[in-house]
Amino acid sequence: MLDLVSNRLPRLPIEGLQWVQDLEYFDGPLVSLFQNRKKHNYLYYCVDTDSIVNRWMVCRISETSLLRLSARRIPLDQVIPNGLEDDFVYVVDLDNEGETQSVLQVMIGAIPEAYTPAEGAFLSKATIQEEGQYHILVENILSDTHVKSLLGSFSSAYAFLYNVERLQS
Repeated sequence: MLDLVSNRLPRLPIEGLQWVQDLEYFDGPLVSLFQNRKKHNYLYYCVDTDSIVNRWMVCRISETSLLRLSARRIPLDQVIPNGLEDDFVYVVDLDNEGETQSVLQVMIGAIPEAYTPAEGAFLSKATIQEEGQYHILVENILSDTHVKSLLGSFSSAYAFLYNVERLQS
């Protein structure tokens, strides 16, 4: 494990984190999505491992960045570390039973290059799926005409999905 310029914390100061889904997986999760009680999104990004602990970088990410990552519009390196919501991340060491061994707060500028994603590394597939929720990613400036058209298309799509899912037609 690399030594980090950091502040040691007694525990992870994020209350009520709940696992949502694994976004990248290979012989175990590599990138996982969690949400707190306020529905803020946090990525757990695996950065190091040895025979005793797995080291995870825990970072808050915006809904827009999460959707863009999921849609494979941007690579992971455009979000971690410089596209995060905070000026710091938490580095958490978990033992093989998932028990927290240490929690560090690391400023963005002190994250070692070895702990950042490779340039151009995308998630392997589109991944964000929440039952009963549908996301729309709009990345252009829309005129009134575009908004009306989008709302009309959305209404049609919603009516179709409602008929299929709720009415089973």
